[in-house]
Amino acid sequence: MESAVNQAEEFSRLAKPSQNVLNYLETDQESSQHLNSFMLYNNYLTGLGPNGTLKLKVSYNKINLDTGFDYSDPEKLSHQRRTIGFIGTNVKNIKATYKPIVGDPIELELPEQFIVNRQLTTFSNTKDLFKEFIRANLLFEKEMFGFNKEEIDIAPEDYGNIFELTKPKGFEEDFIPGNKYNFNEVFNLIFEETMEKVSKESEKDMIIIRDYIKGYFFFSRPDYFKVNDEGYLFLYDKWDKLLNEGRFVLSSGTPSVKGGGPDVSHYESLYFQIGQLDHMKHYDFGDVKKFWKFKMD
Repeated sequence: MESAVNQAEEFSRLAKPSQNVLNYLETDQESSQHLNSFMLYNNYLTGLGPNGTLKLKVSYNKINLDTGFDYSDPEKLSHQRRTIGFIGTNVKNIKATYKPIVGDPIELELPEQFIVNRQLTTFSNTKDLFKEFIRANLLFEKEMFGFNKEEIDIAPEDYGNIFELTKPKGFEEDFIPGNKYNFNEVFNLIFEETMEKVSKESEKDMIIIRDYIKGYFFFSRPDYFKVNDEGYLFLYDKWDKLLNEGRFVLSSGTPSVKGGGPDVSHYESLYFQIGQLDHMKHYDFGDVKKFWKFKMD
């Protein structure tokens, strides 16, 4: 586990950064390749996609949002480099009541305001934050695929080729070979039960899993699955096409600050792929091995 965390920047399951980011990091040895304020500022300034909404509101409200680096002030520079998000909030429906000594109370409705909060990591730099993100995801993967169990149903020659899942406790039915099961119904339970287990076990490691993992999605979007007699999963899309890829993606989600109106945020989400296998391709349901399997009783 420790070696995997230490090598997170050099070997990870996230997309490689652009050359512009790599050029910037030559001047910043403390920030992560995958999570740094240069990338955050650049994406905000381009105003692409959802980033444009915050940029427009900042411009309209004439807010001077700092998106640069002050190399003359080490303390300010550290503050800028630890920025991981901007959260814009509409503050409205706030009233103040003035109670004079004589006369009736006077109620004043304050004007609507738009404010932007800068989100900073509590770590000393984003490289340390990224390492903790990797550690959280590895703990989740270890629990979800049973790497911490003494007994598994995978033959030694299949280690690294097949991942084993345990049927979630919240799903009371027994898996019957050949029957269809709703993918989201089962895997939402797997996700939540895994989060609960890891959250309890990781308290001793001083890590809060839900700070780093907010949700998941499956890359090829299965609609349902079947299992064969040995528990191997056959995933299908809504058009009944058999899928031959397993790519379960964990998402770091979004920061949020609750205010008097809808939030407009800009942040860099991180995604971590687990159980990614695309071998053992088969195009018909049957008595064959697949990359994922349920442990059958």
